[in-house]
Amino acid sequence: MTALAVFAHQQVKDRHETQGASGGTPWPQKVMKSLGYDDGRAILTGPSAKMLLSWFSYGEVNGSIGRAVTANDQSYSFVHELGTEGKGGKLPTIRPKTAKALFIPITDRAIAWYKAKSGSSVRLRRTATGWKTETAPATFGPEKKAPGVLSFGGLIKGRIKNGRLQKWDADQQGYVDGVPDFIFLQKSDIAPRPQLPTSPQEREAQVKFFVDDLLAPQP
Repeated sequence: MTALAVFAHQQVKDRHETQGASGGTPWPQKVMKSLGYDDGRAILTGPSAKMLLSWFSYGEVNGSIGRAVTANDQSYSFVHELGTEGKGGKLPTIRPKTAKALFIPITDRAIAWYKAKSGSSVRLRRTATGWKTETAPATFGPEKKAPGVLSFGGLIKGRIKNGRLQKWDADQQGYVDGVPDFIFLQKSDIAPRPQLPTSPQEREAQVKFFVDDLLAPQP
């Protein structure tokens, strides 16, 4: 069971390396890239690759029942796995609970600032009727300083206009084309990007590995 779990774990890594193609369906491209900003990272990688590195695997046997487990304990991995309704997923569209709008960090310095101030941007809560998404409350102001990180000065706010990013220009007192540190949105949706190896070809590979390699007669 442990060997099979490790095999499935490698298939998860393959999905990340191929951007979903090893499962038969390539992942949708990043929204920010379509808006004019490319951070140069692979899809679902982020500044720390924490989600990819958080995958783990183990095997266990209880009597005659064996289990091979490959899992991720990061809540946002679950959100990306299933996606939200506005992008064809299963989870509810993400909306602010306690604030007027969602704070969407774009640059690395905005991501670091937000994590230090508010924690994870999306949280999951299990209820009697299923999973619910929650957004952590966020405050913003150029005078705010996040404890434990370098002070970046005032973050540059932005907006989406005609399908492109714009940033606030203090000198011109208006928006100009460019990459801001953050934007505010009334709602946000995430496209499904399945990481678990559940496609027919991946399951077939798991069976082949189990039968041919694990159960094969030993010389």
